[in-house]
Amino acid sequence: MIAREINVIDMYHGNAVKTSDFVALKANGVFAIIHKASQGSHYTDPFYAQRKQAAQAAGLLWGAYHFLDASNVNDQVSNFLSVAVTDPGADPILLACDYENSNSQPSLQQLYQFMAQVDRLSPPGVQCALYSGNLIRETLRPQAGGHQDQTMVGVETFFQQHRLWLAEYGPKENIPWPWNSSIVKSSDQSTAIPPPGVFLWQFTENARMRPLVGATDGNFFDGSFEDLQKRWLA
Repeated sequence: MIAREINVIDMYHGNAVKTSDFVALKANGVFAIIHKASQGSHYTDPFYAQRKQAAQAAGLLWGAYHFLDASNVNDQVSNFLSVAVTDPGADPILLACDYENSNSQPSLQQLYQFMAQVDRLSPPGVQCALYSGNLIRETLRPQAGGHQDQTMVGVETFFQQHRLWLAEYGPKENIPWPWNSSIVKSSDQSTAIPPPGVFLWQFTENARMRPLVGATDGNFFDGSFEDLQKRWLA
């Protein structure tokens, strides 16, 4: 692993950002921005489109995330893609689902349905990433103290084959199951694929990045800008 540093930033409307800041962020070693696009069935972030244009013009990779809640999944997918995928002819971007504790708590089944639909409806080659931390641990593996829906037993294979953007604040990433387990596709253990690990690690919510004003979430990708480009979509 290379030295941990902030090279990916996630944002939402509450961050104080000027369009000119993105050029400076790129110069300061930031590779990419992942911005909130939507939440639930109706909300869309008012700064998403403006910041996307400025960030991409500065040479930064761009991604969009949806904050999942307990409302209708079909409506949430439509809301997200209406913001994140507006031009079928444009270069595809990273798409991610934010699965965390909230007052409108989504179920594991809703998470699965949302990600599967985004996979199906997204441009070719794009696969939905998962942002989560404690909640995915609690709901996906009952022996970790959670409460897995019985209709979702065995769905861990689906999640394991999707990139995990881990929310884990502190000095060390604690990779949850099943991303810390080998992928076994046959009875021959010698053909097992090594554990996928984490794609991105959000290790702080109090980062200070010039020229941004105030604290922001800081994320680490273990590789170069070119490495991140190769994994950005799936």
